Amino acid sequence: MHRCLQVPEVLLAVLSAVQYGWKVNSATYASMARTCQFFYEPAMNALWSDIGCLSWLFRSLPQNTWKEESPNVVVRLAY
Repeated sequence: MHRCLQVPEVLLAVLSAVQYGWKVNSATYASMARTCQFFYEPAMNALWSDIGCLSWLFRSLPQNTWKEESPNVVVRLAY
């Protein structure tokens, strides 16, 4: 990776350009996070900044802590 991309301000500018210049979805940020170590943290922050619904947050927990009622219904915590 070029050294200029290791500057945090430049990296954030790249992520901003991606966010406002292209049709962005979560796969775009996930791909950027897997690109290299320096992209990981800012791309993950951008990925999780707009979750859309809480079910994705619950799905990131271990599977034995939540239960899915249907594909379109927010999951409920299992006790």
